[in-house]
Amino acid sequence: MIPRAITAAPVCSVDPLIERCRDMGTPVWRFDGEGRLLTGPETPGVLGLWLRSSYLTDRIGGEVARWAGGDEPGFTELFPGCWLLPIPEIQRRRTVGYVVAMALGSEASESDEFARSCSAASIDQPSARRALLDSAPMTRDESQRTHSMLRWMHSDLEAYAKGQTALETFTTQLSEAYETIHTIYEIGRSMSGLGEPDRFVELVIDRVQKTLEFGWVAALISPRDHDGSPRLFLSGETGCDTQTLLASINAIQHDGAETSCTISPLRPEDPEALGPQIVTRTIGHDGLVFGLLAAGAKGGIDPQVSSYETLLLEAAGGYLTAFLENVELYEDQRQTFMGTIQAMTAAIDAKDRYTCGHSERVAYLSAELARAFGLDEAQCERIHVAGLVHDVGKIGVAEQVLCKPGRLTDDEFAQIREHPEIGQRILAGIPALQDILPGVMHHHERIDGKGYPHGLIGENIPLMARIIGVADTFDAMSSTRSYRPAMNRDQVLGEMRRVAGSQLDPELVDTFMTLDLAPYDTLVREHAGPLVLRRTDAA
Repeated sequence: MIPRAITAAPVCSVDPLIERCRDMGTPVWRFDGEGRLLTGPETPGVLGLWLRSSYLTDRIGGEVARWAGGDEPGFTELFPGCWLLPIPEIQRRRTVGYVVAMALGSEASESDEFARSCSAASIDQPSARRALLDSAPMTRDESQRTHSMLRWMHSDLEAYAKGQTALETFTTQLSEAYETIHTIYEIGRSMSGLGEPDRFVELVIDRVQKTLEFGWVAALISPRDHDGSPRLFLSGETGCDTQTLLASINAIQHDGAETSCTISPLRPEDPEALGPQIVTRTIGHDGLVFGLLAAGAKGGIDPQVSSYETLLLEAAGGYLTAFLENVELYEDQRQTFMGTIQAMTAAIDAKDRYTCGHSERVAYLSAELARAFGLDEAQCERIHVAGLVHDVGKIGVAEQVLCKPGRLTDDEFAQIREHPEIGQRILAGIPALQDILPGVMHHHERIDGKGYPHGLIGENIPLMARIIGVADTFDAMSSTRSYRPAMNRDQVLGEMRRVAGSQLDPELVDTFMTLDLAPYDTLVREHAGPLVLRRTDAA
């Protein structure tokens, strides 16, 4: 990434020169490039009054006017014993001012000009003469050497000032380059969260807005099926309502295959707070457009959008394009995966029509219970998948046992109890399901250690399994089985409270009692069908 071209405010070399002259006790004046006086000497006492007299100031101003008119500013004798030591202030080969120091000799106090300046300042001439002689007067040669010293000093100060300016410029560029690299790195590092595309889009526009100091950055993202209005993501403040912002952005024409930025001035009808320029970049390639990235109200020293801003916006748009493409692929794969899972659950339910829809209902209740218990959305999604396949091991149980009418023998019940371990073995070879295996293996464990297959106690039972266990118990009692009709809601909840702390996790039972079960009841009605009671014990 190319850092923006920045010129730092130049470090002044004149102010330190004037300070050094004053520290040396040398009177000094400063004029602008046209000869106007800016500052005079700060010498105290009678000598200061003499130096600031109108006669002396006018004489010095006349010499400066001559230099400003084109004469070379050099060592100048203003009158006998009074020499001017000019230092021109040059910026970009143009004289923008003059620093004029003064050297005084003892003979200055005997000149007519000295008397005139005393008269102009209304000061006593003998007092002024004593003050001048006490100021350690110089000879002409000493004054010339002092002039050379001041010019060398100024040259050194100029070199130092240029170095400081260059250093500050480099530091600014280095800081911005770091911010740019950090922004790109952070965006790239966050691209793995394909399951949370909104968060990634928000991160991108937030980082771009803060790094480039735009007043606002927006992203318009098309729906996945590309049917309907794009969603608006916004970082910063636009100073207008959403419809006005969208109208201003949509007024900019874009080529669907364009990956470079378009910089557009505001239209007369656009709010001033959006501008003065809006820069946009399509998100997409090869004619496939996912959305649009837009930014405006650029801050900083230069309000115009530069190549630095467009380069980072283009990079951000590229990341968004790649990410949203991956989201498309991820969603396709996820839907294929979930379709496979649902086919597995359908195969389980097909073996026993009396538990039709059981896995789907347990998955729904498990995910809702996990949300209510405070788990994040990613964990809830995985618990939902675990709920769908929690009984997959029943595929490995003989159908004559699984669907046997009447009471099961101890041996047959032992076969039923094997289904968690069978399910774990079936799913163990699927990398995408490794994290849900504890839920499949341990959803029949009990808090008191009397469950199966491993007799785990309390919190030794994985949380996922405890959640599924609560949901599984509720649905089993709420559903019509071959050996009994469904229990009513009060009976089911009462029984769950009774076994809380022995069979079920009491905290999860308390949380379960807060759930809205209306969507669950809808699922029950969808799965309902004519049933015939034919078995006397639960599987």
